[in-house]
Amino acid sequence: MMRKNTGNSKQALIKDINLMSLGWELALPIFAGAIIGYLIDRQFNTQYFFSIGLLVSGIGIGYYNIYKYIEIEHLRLKTSSKHNPPEETSS
Repeated sequence: MMRKNTGNSKQALIKDINLMSLGWELALPIFAGAIIGYLIDRQFNTQYFFSIGLLVSGIGIGYYNIYKYIEIEHLRLKTSSKHNPPEETSS
């Protein structure tokens, strides 16, 4: 049995993969900032100055990445709804 709308299933798969990577876009900058900050603190014998600073920077970068993703998806939905208006259903 062949599946209909294979184009839609491919688009859904691509969207799901993008959503799975969204967690990494938040977590990776946070962990990278903390680890790099720790290494710099250990190298220069400062207590937690760089660790905290780069951790906060990583949090900011991670949330900025999520904000940009949401903004792009919002624009994509807005433009697709302009090109494909919803069909009217009769009762």
